[in-house]
Amino acid sequence: MILCAAFWLPLGSERLNRTTYKALQGLVAPFGPPQPAAGKRADIALDPSETPARRDEASTFPALSSASDSRHAGRKKAISVKKAKHGRLTAAKHSSGPTVPEPIDAARNTPSPIEGIPQPVSPAAPAIVSPDNYTADVIRDAFEGCDSKFPLDAKSSAGGVLVRLQSLCRWQGHFIVKVAVSNQSEADFFIKTLDVYDGLELTTIKPYFRLLVEPERTREGFVLFDARPGAQVKLALKEDRENGRSLQVSVRYPF
Repeated sequence: MILCAAFWLPLGSERLNRTTYKALQGLVAPFGPPQPAAGKRADIALDPSETPARRDEASTFPALSSASDSRHAGRKKAISVKKAKHGRLTAAKHSSGPTVPEPIDAARNTPSPIEGIPQPVSPAAPAIVSPDNYTADVIRDAFEGCDSKFPLDAKSSAGGVLVRLQSLCRWQGHFIVKVAVSNQSEADFFIKTLDVYDGLELTTIKPYFRLLVEPERTREGFVLFDARPGAQVKLALKEDRENGRSLQVSVRYPF
């Protein structure tokens, strides 16, 4: 009880000197950078360690910094202007509004990359030859100009005469077979017929061959013929003499 009374009663100098607060009404105070006292200003002005050169340098630095700040601000402004323009262009490109298509026949400002360079010419379609114009030269040129030929190696011989089939090609819906006839006898050999048969049916359009084969000579020629799908084709040669020799060779091709 005594201790409580001692703490609560205002006794002693520390209890008597209480902190008091004044009202702020009517109080006006200026806000700004603190101003040095008059004595300090005089000390700074009269500082003997500061020379005129240092004072000039100190006055020049703020001007330089202000100039660099202005240039930096100008660059920032130019960059912001460019970004704004780029944003407007991008928005215009991606806008959903209708756009005017470029005319197809408009004049080209830039030349084509292949202009002035010779381009490969596509091969023209072969001209159709009329059957009335089938000559030995036409058939020979047609066979030699054929892109794909089927090789044949079929032959037959009798009495010193050899008939050999060399190759076959397709031309204008027909077939051309190249034939070689060799005469190994001592007498001339005359050809009476050189035809192509499908079984017993004659399918020859026209043969193009010399009728005479001299001794120790080989003659080549062509036979133009037709063939149905799946035909069993054979070539038959007959000698131009009574009871002459006859030779037959199978055309081994999947018609």
